[in-house]
Amino acid sequence: MKVPAEDWRTLERTFADFGHTHALSIRGDEQLRNGRSTWRTLDLCNEAGISINLLNEPWLAEVHSPRADEGMTLSIYSLKPDVDWKPLARHFLSEIEKIWPAKTTFRGASGQILSFEDAMKGRP
Repeated sequence: MKVPAEDWRTLERTFADFGHTHALSIRGDEQLRNGRSTWRTLDLCNEAGISINLLNEPWLAEVHSPRADEGMTLSIYSLKPDVDWKPLARHFLSEIEKIWPAKTTFRGASGQILSFEDAMKGRP
């Protein structure tokens, strides 16, 4: 997700609102070094095993890593093989798209760009 860093508070509200609506627990964490964020996360999960995780690593830009241009990493998955994560993922991604249109790129296991529909097939 290529969401501007200054939108982090909006991301937090979006996660919290979505979590509340769908009975998901929310957790956030951040590591600060010299008063600056090196990484921060937002996590949603439920008892069924579905997890939605967002990782932002601002330190990548400071070291001029090519990964810095990829934006934040969003992962949606189920810890249990018999739980269908796709309906919740589709709903969550539609909420993200409303706020940040065309800011999400889907990638496969090797980093290749995928279509939305291919991404929704999940990984084997």
